[in-house]
Amino acid sequence: MPQISILAFADSVLGIRPYDWQCRILLNYEAGNQTAAACANFTGKTSVVFPICALWTLYCYPRSRVMFLSATGAQVKNQFFASLQRFQGRPAFAGWTWLETEVKTPSGALLFGRSTDSGGNIEGIHDQFESVASLLVDEAKSIRDDVLDALSRCHTTFRLFMSSTGPAFGGFYKICTELAHLWRTFRVPSSMCPHVSAAEIEADRENLKDSVFRIKYGAQWLYDAGDSMISLEHVRALVDHPPLSATRAFSVSSVKVPFPLL
Repeated sequence: MPQISILAFADSVLGIRPYDWQCRILLNYEAGNQTAAACANFTGKTSVVFPICALWTLYCYPRSRVMFLSATGAQVKNQFFASLQRFQGRPAFAGWTWLETEVKTPSGALLFGRSTDSGGNIEGIHDQFESVASLLVDEAKSIRDDVLDALSRCHTTFRLFMSSTGPAFGGFYKICTELAHLWRTFRVPSSMCPHVSAAEIEADRENLKDSVFRIKYGAQWLYDAGDSMISLEHVRALVDHPPLSATRAFSVSSVKVPFPLL
């Protein structure tokens, strides 16, 4: 059992009080449930949720290994690891080593960053004896399907995939839809984030293309470019759940005719 719960760690060690939706994601991560969240922009996934998960794992599991993966090196270095720097002076992390894309603890725990645009293969990560593994994947919609397939074969105690949305295809889209029964999934629109200004949302509603607005604030998947008279989303819904009248088969044998057929 960890020495401190993830929510108590966020509050007492990091000084963060997560929103309710963030708490639900964090608790699922702590429980070892593979968890996925499709998020609107500026929800705090890279600056709040992932840092809590990564640092809690290093703190509670002395020989743990945590891999943070994103589609670009800039996302790894300039956003995620840059966001960790604000915590390095905390007393709980005395003796930790904070590098550009790594964090190491005196007990041997390691957090390291990787990106799929850096060339070469992304190595897998697996639980080992007395060394739990954690897989944190940011902007998962932009990770190639072959990489996601390889990650699905990794055996890890902890797993959290988060991303903004986009066109309705690809590995992360499947995780959030047809494979959702295998994951704890969440959709996080901006309305769940009090720090996002309601006035800004309404201004962008007037100024942005509908498809862009739906991604930025609604965390919605796009089934077309927003220009179709009948969207692909509606067509798919009709195929999956056709109207009752369309499913009734007509046969002459089921009809009673009051006179002989000639």
